[in-house]
Amino acid sequence: MPLFSIVVPAYNSADYLEKTILSLINQNYENYEVIIVDDGSTDTTKEIAEKYKSRLTFIRQSNQGPASARNLGVKIAKGRYIVSFDSDDILFPDALRIYEKTIDYFKEPPFVFSKMIYFTGNDDILPQRDQFNKIECLKHLNFFKKRNTIGISNSNMIIKRDNLIRAGGYESGSFNFDDRCLAFRLGTESPMIQIISPPTVGHRVYSKSISKNRNMLTNAAFNIIKNERNNSYPGGELYRFDRRGLIGTNLLFLFRDYFGIQNTFKILRVAGRARIMLIQGLVRKFKSRSYKVDFHTINFSG
Repeated sequence: MPLFSIVVPAYNSADYLEKTILSLINQNYENYEVIIVDDGSTDTTKEIAEKYKSRLTFIRQSNQGPASARNLGVKIAKGRYIVSFDSDDILFPDALRIYEKTIDYFKEPPFVFSKMIYFTGNDDILPQRDQFNKIECLKHLNFFKKRNTIGISNSNMIIKRDNLIRAGGYESGSFNFDDRCLAFRLGTESPMIQIISPPTVGHRVYSKSISKNRNMLTNAAFNIIKNERNNSYPGGELYRFDRRGLIGTNLLFLFRDYFGIQNTFKILRVAGRARIMLIQGLVRKFKSRSYKVDFHTINFSG
């Protein structure tokens, strides 16, 4: 049984998929599998993936959205941990070794966030293997009680498969907030580990990315607000303030980095439904400074 299953949903991903696949199959590690799930692509995604069929598992489905594709990949995965990687990101060569060391050190935690660095468009990003000899981590009680800011992407979430399935997997209709919605579904899993050094993922940012589609972002924001009001996330009353505060800070991030002043109407629509959560988000940023977090260093030999 592999330790890791890397699940990659792909929809019309021909522009960057090959670079992503190469970064996944050229890890300095062996105990893992790669699963590509083609979500009904109409470009050359299938042909690109099949070039590497000896190194990965390739399956197709009709176009049902990334959450469905991720869940299908998780269903057939054999690994104890799932890395649901985006089809345009890059996994650095020592990433899986770093994850294994971290998982062993913390005795198989349910939920790990790794460190990302961001790059744009067609830029090449080549991490240096000799830049580190230790792994630095923060141990939080759980996601809802995290103290530090965490860059969130599917690509930097390492989740124990049993916990992921028990949480219900990826939520249909979560749009491009599927990573955050999953983090909320796993919000009380303890402990949650945050790798703060070294980076393991190159997260590609470009103007045509689906993650920047403002209509989808608006729908995603409405969805996460609705879920909280319907008590869909764990933790009950005990974690209500932190859940709503985290939603508020996520919305503030959304307004700042994706909408801008030219999208005032969309901002007002979302803010109108979540004005109390926005206030709670600001309050939580100050209150969370008192939350417990432990710093750990793990020796790493490259």
